[in-house]
Amino acid sequence: MPNQVFIDDEDLYSRLGGKAVFTQLLDPQKKGTWNTTTSLKARADACNIVLEAAGVQSDLGGIPASEFAAKFPNLVTWAAHKAIALAWLYGGGGTAMPDAIASFDKAADAAIDKLAVRRRKNGASDYSPAPAQEINGSIALSADRVTLDSYQRGGYF
Repeated sequence: MPNQVFIDDEDLYSRLGGKAVFTQLLDPQKKGTWNTTTSLKARADACNIVLEAAGVQSDLGGIPASEFAAKFPNLVTWAAHKAIALAWLYGGGGTAMPDAIASFDKAADAAIDKLAVRRRKNGASDYSPAPAQEINGSIALSADRVTLDSYQRGGYF
């Protein structure tokens, strides 16, 4: 079963000043039309990238796209930003990517990488890898177990 596409065209062009602006950017032949096939491919690919990084495909399978934004607004934001850049790559006709779209792509890549790190550390995308969840201090290795040095000394610092 393929991942769901949890963003729509509105999520893309609302972040760039409206449909007319985004259509103009992605219209190298100056036809004034929005290519829905290119949009769907970019949105689907962006959703796949975000869900793969978050590692929550099975958790999100039953959530309708209409409820997705309310439950996971951060995933929608980053998928939309990534989809804007992908839409440019797929439909920009080889023209140079505008700086604003390139910055969306860079920010999305950084956030998607954080999602993947968070998943690897905590097993879920909605947990925050706060310092309390990380090991601080040195580790004491003994013949029968591994502990923190502070635990063996009876202190925390």
